[in-house]
Amino acid sequence: MTDRFDDIRPYRDDEVTRILQRILANNELMLAISSLRFPRWPLFLRKLLVPLVRQFVSRQVKGVETVMDFQSVVERHMSHMIDTTTRSFTVSGMENLQPGQPYLFISNHR
Repeated sequence: MTDRFDDIRPYRDDEVTRILQRILANNELMLAISSLRFPRWPLFLRKLLVPLVRQFVSRQVKGVETVMDFQSVVERHMSHMIDTTTRSFTVSGMENLQPGQPYLFISNHR
């Protein structure tokens, strides 16, 4: 029986290999990675890079067998991205939040 939340639930370790194979086969995702890495390159060149991006991602996830393994790979890339794109990070207004009150903030600022 399938749960109605299967599409958004966390993956289990026994699913990681299958999910990574699906990710690597996803041309749209590989093009998105290419576009993030080379945003100024023309689209036709980014499309040509898809096989190389797939090979790179495949090497990055080689040996990944658990959710924790995958999170470690992602963490390295996210840490690098944060280190190279962020100068500072501040939090303010926390004193205005009421304990026990749920909050959701959606910003239109981009």
